[in-house]
Amino acid sequence: YNGVISRLWDPDRPNFYNNGYVKIVRVYNPNLVMIQQRYEKDSKGRQKYFYALVKIAQISEDETIIVMISGNINDHNPSNKEYKNTIVESANLFTAEIDSEEDIRKGKLKKVFVNIAGYLIEKKNMRVDITYVESMHGNASIYQKCIIRKALDYFLPHK
Repeated sequence: YNGVISRLWDPDRPNFYNNGYVKIVRVYNPNLVMIQQRYEKDSKGRQKYFYALVKIAQISEDETIIVMISGNINDHNPSNKEYKNTIVESANLFTAEIDSEEDIRKGKLKKVFVNIAGYLIEKKNMRVDITYVESMHGNASIYQKCIIRKALDYFLPHK
């Protein structure tokens, strides 16, 4: 249980859910950090990235959560898109300024946002269960879009 938590909390260790490059940009305390995560290039040849606050908390003796959300981060990306977190509205109150890398300041990467994402790690008898949830703004994969389209077609059939 503790080993699983340590591996998921360590941004330098790749895991099933972290398929990009992660860098800690600020440490607020040992359980609260701000990260920058970059993803491989998309089908249009643009790399994507986001900033997020990441918090780890033990919510019971056998349960730990790791949760992340994007706030109002000024990283000097020239895009004038304004992001509002509609799921965790209090995240919109968090503001920070980041001295970002040149490729971000020149707009070479596409900025996406984490509405909410994270892990619930549960110790159950002789096993550890991990539940992962993710809601991103501006980062739906082709596979996710296909699933959404099929679900909408099923629940809202065209006449």
